[in-house]
Amino acid sequence: MGSEPQRFVTPDGTAMVILSEADYDYLKALGQDNLELVEALAIKARIDAGEGSMPGEVLSMLLSENMHPIKAWRRYRAITQSQLAAKLSCSQSFLSQIEAGKVEIRMKLLRAIAKALDAPLWAVQDLAKDD
Repeated sequence: MGSEPQRFVTPDGTAMVILSEADYDYLKALGQDNLELVEALAIKARIDAGEGSMPGEVLSMLLSENMHPIKAWRRYRAITQSQLAAKLSCSQSFLSQIEAGKVEIRMKLLRAIAKALDAPLWAVQDLAKDD
């Protein structure tokens, strides 16, 4: 920081400081950096607490290939439909219908799928609905 700040007290007793614009901009940038650090630490704490995250490969399949989340996670884990269906005690054709978005599934099965794929529950939900 450059120049010394000027300090004074107003008639009502409020302590005030006058800074150069460069010093103000510097302190403002430090504050913004601190906010970004606090946000990053909060995200890290949620991940450390088990919230889970999504690998870039899965996100890429979701966005660039418009793939169903379950299919993207299954491919990321290198599991075939038949292998996942066996883990879930359902048919491969039923799993295929789920991945195609042709059937809605109950939360109990969705939890089992997330567990079988070692993925966060929120990350296997298909939130995209046709209008």
